[in-house]
Amino acid sequence: DCEPGPDCNDNDADINPGQSEFCNGLDDNCDGETDENFYVGDACTATFEFSGNEPCLRRGTLACADDGRSASCNLDPAPELCDGVDNDCNGSIDETFVNLGESCNLTSAVNCLLPGTMVCNSDADDTLCQAEPGAAPVCPTVCVDEDGDGYGTDCDLGDDCDDSNPNINPGQTELCNASDDNCNNEVDEGFDVGDSCSATFNMAAGGTCMRDGIIQCTEDGSDALCGLLPVEEICDGEDNDCNGTIDDPFPEVGSTCSIPANNGCDQPGTYVCGEDRSDVVCHADLNMPVSCCPDGEVENEAGICCAPVPNQTCSYACDINLDTGESNCSQDVLIMQLFDKRGKVRVDMESYSSMELNFEVCDPSGYTLHVADSPTCNGWGGDGSTSSNDAEIHTHGTKLHGYESDYSTENKHFLNMEDYFAESGCSQRQLVITDQGLNGFEPCIQDSNDALLRINPMLDNEGTPDALWYLGLNRIFSSSSRKGNGLKSINICLY
Repeated sequence: DCEPGPDCNDNDADINPGQSEFCNGLDDNCDGETDENFYVGDACTATFEFSGNEPCLRRGTLACADDGRSASCNLDPAPELCDGVDNDCNGSIDETFVNLGESCNLTSAVNCLLPGTMVCNSDADDTLCQAEPGAAPVCPTVCVDEDGDGYGTDCDLGDDCDDSNPNINPGQTELCNASDDNCNNEVDEGFDVGDSCSATFNMAAGGTCMRDGIIQCTEDGSDALCGLLPVEEICDGEDNDCNGTIDDPFPEVGSTCSIPANNGCDQPGTYVCGEDRSDVVCHADLNMPVSCCPDGEVENEAGICCAPVPNQTCSYACDINLDTGESNCSQDVLIMQLFDKRGKVRVDMESYSSMELNFEVCDPSGYTLHVADSPTCNGWGGDGSTSSNDAEIHTHGTKLHGYESDYSTENKHFLNMEDYFAESGCSQRQLVITDQGLNGFEPCIQDSNDALLRINPMLDNEGTPDALWYLGLNRIFSSSSRKGNGLKSINICLY
């Protein structure tokens, strides 16, 4: 009933027939239409201009502007596709596909690589690697390492010169072993293998001895040393093989010999080295009187024909000095007592056949040397009845006495030599005692029978057979009351 006319929405003063139509989703002028002449909902397009690019068109739908007085094109969502077009009109083409155009590789079934470029896929929603036309595949190399040391054909560490031995490769340290351990085409470099060398030995008797050789690898290959060349000892008065013994294959050198003379006698001489140095010859000593002794005997200082004591090489030798109480004996020569210029010695003859005694006695008195087959021998043929093999030899004053064992069938007191020593001054003497034998040259002693000192006899009625002999030095072995003075030193040589 109002004069301007009826109102289509009397609850909103901004809506009435006199209003202008706004674009706000309302019928502002009450004409029964909403947002007429704004074409809201109709399709529209928007064009964007970018420097350096073609104009970009976006589609959308007309919608009311914020102030309601007009309508604008509300753009539809436009995701960027991988198609070489600026789909979202932001001035960048395919910007969401960051790896587009980058290099890539295609992997074949045999792990070969084919060079390519990242391009858009057919759905334009992603990229893929497309092989470059005409590109050759790049196939990876495979390390062939037969011995497992990291070196071989096409291996990262490098090639191997011997792929069957893990101890031979370029990373190894060169050893001295006749092999190229470090694969540098050289063998045993730095060790001078094969070069000449020499070794000098300090001899126990004094002086030095030199041997030639060639440099050879040690057994463990860590070093090289001088390998001595074989050398033959010749008879020349030199220690050719540097073993500490001069002319050792020629023990006769220096010993006495004889040359037959025209009158059936012999001219004494000495064995010397022959001209070819391979043997010895007897060199006549014309200053010595002619000897008419039987074969194998020569005259000693007393003019008595006697078989000379053989010049033997000792298998073991040692010395005892009674004055100083010093000795280097060991092994089979046991020092049981050594003091106050007297001693007791046990000798094990198990490995030997002869005992040679070289000794010096000065101004003798009493018992100076005693050699017995039983530890209870007490001189003068006496024994504590502990052994039937109780032969013994002893010196008393200037005399040498010998007594056979209980098995004697002849003369128990078989040796009674006067003036064996000089009564005053010093005498050097030599005795060679063997199983069932006693020999000496100055003065001459030659005796042999089964009742003398024995080595491992078949039986012993009173004890156990053995190979032990016993020495008393300035005393009788088993009797401390039977003693003497005068024995200065003794050398014991076993062979």
